[in-house]
Amino acid sequence: MNKKEKLKFTMNLMFLLGCVGLGAAMYGMIYPKTTTLWFWFGFSGVCFLGAIVDYIDYRKIKK
Repeated sequence: MNKKEKLKFTMNLMFLLGCVGLGAAMYGMIYPKTTTLWFWFGFSGVCFLGAIVDYIDYRKIKK
């Protein structure tokens, strides 16, 4: 697996984890006593930030 494939894999993984985090945050808004809302918003934000950084590196390799 070369660097381009690894970046594509981690981009997809971070995007998927970010979506899971947003889903958990929405669940926390509906049922507030079940989960920590701000943890999941932070978790999804960090995952989406990682996906964006990986995309920037992926775009540089593609050229």
